[in-house]
Amino acid sequence: MPNSFILKIKEELSAKPKQLTNTSVWLFVAVNTARALICSTNKDDLSKVFKDCQSVGEIQQNFDMIQGIYAKKFNQKRNSVYNYLSSLVAFFPDKVLDDSDRKLIEEYNNIDEYLVYEM
Repeated sequence: MPNSFILKIKEELSAKPKQLTNTSVWLFVAVNTARALICSTNKDDLSKVFKDCQSVGEIQQNFDMIQGIYAKKFNQKRNSVYNYLSSLVAFFPDKVLDDSDRKLIEEYNNIDEYLVYEM
């Protein structure tokens, strides 16, 4: 994944949109934030996040489960970036994921540079 893609996402997020409209950007935020949560607690649990999800709704449900297990370190009062990224994940219209979306999820699972630490 080119670093320019991550820079583009950081630039887009710096404008603090209340909701994302681009599926590929939303998928990156969801996968990246979930991976950051898992990585901060137990890297041994870090596997391919969301690889079996078939819809945005399934990703949102799994994200909620990951938050319940791993988010203790990211107290919303102490980490406004985490709170913001989580809100972006929560508010995205449901849709069925196609093969290109699942390929993006696979690519995003290989990125170990986390927005929650870099914004």
